[in-house]
Amino acid sequence: MDSALPTIQHWIDGAPSTSTPARTSPVFNPALGVATKQVALAEQAEIDAAVAAAKAAFPAWSNASVAKRQGVLFRFRELLNERKLELARIITSEHGKVVSDAAGEIQRGLEVVELATGFPHIMKGDFTENASTGVDVFSIKQAPAQRGTTRLTAKALTRVASAVAGDALGVDAGSVNVDLDDHNGNLALRVRTPIRVPSLARIREQPNALARSGGPLLERVENAKTTIRDRVQSLTGSHVDQVTVRVTGLEIKPEERVR
Repeated sequence: MDSALPTIQHWIDGAPSTSTPARTSPVFNPALGVATKQVALAEQAEIDAAVAAAKAAFPAWSNASVAKRQGVLFRFRELLNERKLELARIITSEHGKVVSDAAGEIQRGLEVVELATGFPHIMKGDFTENASTGVDVFSIKQAPAQRGTTRLTAKALTRVASAVAGDALGVDAGSVNVDLDDHNGNLALRVRTPIRVPSLARIREQPNALARSGGPLLERVENAKTTIRDRVQSLTGSHVDQVTVRVTGLEIKPEERVR
């Protein structure tokens, strides 16, 4: 490392790194043929620090409103525009282009940022109510490897949770009522539903009828809570922190009624 040259440091967690780099690479001014700066080369510690900072920032950023995130991008666009001559001169000093040509590169970069400011429209999904009899169709857009970045409307999320709960408990989705709530910043589902059970006569005649129906009532409810949480998270990308199920009544399956 040449201590006489200014060092371009890593930018981690909103500030330049203060560590002394073990390795550097010279940055040449092509017009002069001499090194004018040196750039720090990352070691494992810098990589780990950058990843840790990104992980720490993700929850707040991913939960920020669309308007707030769009405002950040608009401000970024304004900063680029305000300092485009300064940025063009940096490109000239590092790549040898004339300033006018370098300014053209900044302008093309501005156009990319302007496109990105329209992300609220690009990230919209679709929802069609009653596309078929009793069937709603929805689509969402989200990162393939990351959950929690997509938000459905409350109505769409409630319909998804009702369908999942009905399937998990063996009842019609139309009989299921779901309320959405907040639990420590995450989603909580309050499910109210009747549950179908075999008649006492059928249980006396066929002792395994209870097991075929899913087991004792409390066991069915506990298993359903886990299933509802996992499937709603998988389908919507929302982090479900809590599921409660309140049984509002028992329905005897029609074919098993005592006559």
